[in-house]
Amino acid sequence: MKEVELPRSELPLETSTFVACLATILEFSLDELPRPAADEDPATPGSALTMIEAEVCESFEPPLTPHQRRRNVVTRGIDLNGLVGRDFTIGVVRCRGMRLCEPCTVVQRYAARPVLRELVHRGGLRVDILADGVITVGDEVRASYDE
Repeated sequence: MKEVELPRSELPLETSTFVACLATILEFSLDELPRPAADEDPATPGSALTMIEAEVCESFEPPLTPHQRRRNVVTRGIDLNGLVGRDFTIGVVRCRGMRLCEPCTVVQRYAARPVLRELVHRGGLRVDILADGVITVGDEVRASYDE
């Protein structure tokens, strides 16, 4: 099992009151680090980590490979779009969903087939890390919602 220690982002912490949904990390890779667009500041919120749902990757024939989808974390069983603006944990690592990870021509180029249209609003989530920790394949994603 691969473990990677991640640095904390400089964002304020918010309190969450209950766990609303769970998912499991299926894959984790720092080989596919999110890269800001040429005109985007690397400190832009959502630049620490990217996530995508396995169900989205599997909806393609053949399924999108790690090299084609270009995301750090693959989950199963959670609606990542619902985590925009929300705090959640991946294992013990506290995170915040900052914005959707919309597809771009880089993904299209790596996939070498038409995928952009099908990935609109399904391309995953850009995330900031709120507290240091280690993410491991098999960790649970716990989404927190204020009451």
